[in-house]
Amino acid sequence: MMQFILGKWISRPISLVARLGIADLMASGPRSAEELAEATGTHAGSLYRIMRALGAVGIFHEDEAGRFSLTALGECLKSDGLRYQAMLFHSEWHDRAWSELEHAVRTGEAAFDKAFGMPAFAWLAGHPEEARIHGKAMAANLGARTGAIVQSFDFSPYTLVVDVGAGHGTLLAAIAAGNPGVRGIAADLPHVVTGAEETFAAAGVSDRCRGEACDFMKSLPAGGDLYVLSNVLHDWDDDRCRAILDNCRKAMHGGSRVLVVEFLVPPANVFSPAKLLDIEMMVMSSGGRERTEDEFRELLSGSGLCLDRMIPLMTGEALLEAVTGR
Repeated sequence: MMQFILGKWISRPISLVARLGIADLMASGPRSAEELAEATGTHAGSLYRIMRALGAVGIFHEDEAGRFSLTALGECLKSDGLRYQAMLFHSEWHDRAWSELEHAVRTGEAAFDKAFGMPAFAWLAGHPEEARIHGKAMAANLGARTGAIVQSFDFSPYTLVVDVGAGHGTLLAAIAAGNPGVRGIAADLPHVVTGAEETFAAAGVSDRCRGEACDFMKSLPAGGDLYVLSNVLHDWDDDRCRAILDNCRKAMHGGSRVLVVEFLVPPANVFSPAKLLDIEMMVMSSGGRERTEDEFRELLSGSGLCLDRMIPLMTGEALLEAVTGR
């Protein structure tokens, strides 16, 4: 129980060294606390104590000369790993939202809205640096999931794939890279979708993929063969989920399909990240939550869609493939 209670004694130092870029500085080999402090503009003695503590839990390794090197866990904190997730989940604004968790439990309202007076996505739209870190964290979260999705689902029959709420386009770029016959549209808000162009260029798929600014609560690009919603529906309550799915249905042609990627909440007392992520949704989104398979079936049915098959992913999530109702 004390390990759970004192979890922030580990998670906050992890977030700190992520913000300082410590893992990137150590990528070329062992560094002393003094060297790291000089590179980061921090106090050497205090930084040493942080490094020593994280060494005790296996994130760094301290040698006899007092130099620190990366362990397998520490490697994860580099910029091409989970650095931005570590920065996000203990950022000042994220902690401020979580400080209102009790309000969410007492009222059913989003903790974020209480802390900031507006929904999270609206707030991020006006805070570009925080939105940048949020976007990079979400892209990092897509790493293992993207590989699992591309390996588990055959995208080759679909000429035009529309990634709804695509963010920086990481998933769509991977789909296009693995399927030369696929063209793609990353559909998201204007301040988000601009980052997708860079992703497409880096992946060498700019000739087949593009971003299209839209509000998926109002409309979506028409004529897609496959509409992908990867970790989109869990952000919203049932009514707004149905609005998104309704817009997918309106944009689809007769042979189109919808592919939903989400965690599924398992039965009582079975551990799943979905049950913890569900608390994050309680904090960040009014009505957002993780759902069971039956709840997804009901959502799809309410928009004239029918769950055709479900494919479990090794990441713990599932692919829910839906077609127009029969």
